[in-house]
Amino acid sequence: AQKSGMVEATNNSYTFPDDDVDEWQAVLHRVYNPSSRFDAMSGAKALRVTGKYGMSWLLEEAIWVLRHCDFGDRTPDLVDEVVQHGHQDIVEKWLNDRTALRGLAEDPEVMVKKLRTPEALRLLCQHLLKATKTAHAASAGRGEQSRGHQQPWLGPESPWIDEEAPNRH
Repeated sequence: AQKSGMVEATNNSYTFPDDDVDEWQAVLHRVYNPSSRFDAMSGAKALRVTGKYGMSWLLEEAIWVLRHCDFGDRTPDLVDEVVQHGHQDIVEKWLNDRTALRGLAEDPEVMVKKLRTPEALRLLCQHLLKATKTAHAASAGRGEQSRGHQQPWLGPESPWIDEEAPNRH
């Protein structure tokens, strides 16, 4: 590019007007520090650029990091970032993770209030509704009476909470 005679070569500046600077910073930090690895947020930021420009080895690393990140890293900002870059499958994996769901079940309103993207909110709501139906079906199968307006995903029989979870009722 430097010897091409293009404008970029004369001013030693390259622009990618369709790309986000933070996304490129995440990619370049990883590339120019080969001993480093993506953390969850930098991996999420790198998803679109690595996919768009065919950097498959970096894309695979970012996806792996996100699929295996700790529950504490799965913030509303990270969920939004991952969904915005078209990887709903990763968020769905997190939602099916019993550990993640246990944490989410402790205070689902935190996640709902902080999500910015409609798609992320839709995914979360679908899983909350699915858990509600599952809990109601399990209660009906045991002949239990309705618990009124309580949130069934918070109950001790919830598929979202491990048996070791303390009973808050």
